[in-house]
Amino acid sequence: MQAGEWEKARVCYQRGIDVDNLAEEFYQSLMNCYLADGRKAEALAVYDRLGRIFSSLGVEPSPKTRNLLNSLRSS
Repeated sequence: MQAGEWEKARVCYQRGIDVDNLAEEFYQSLMNCYLADGRKAEALAVYDRLGRIFSSLGVEPSPKTRNLLNSLRSS
């Protein structure tokens, strides 16, 4: 991600999610990759996926993730 290689970073974070779909940090990083690459709709879709999974468990995303969502919505 630091090198600006968004596609490579996205693939890595998606693999992380595939292994552990409750690892919120992977979703945050994936959302940030999409956001940095100007792909807001995809970033929002990642949040929606996380929200559905967490909701089914009766859990809410962390404040950090909700803040990221708010910044996506306001951009």
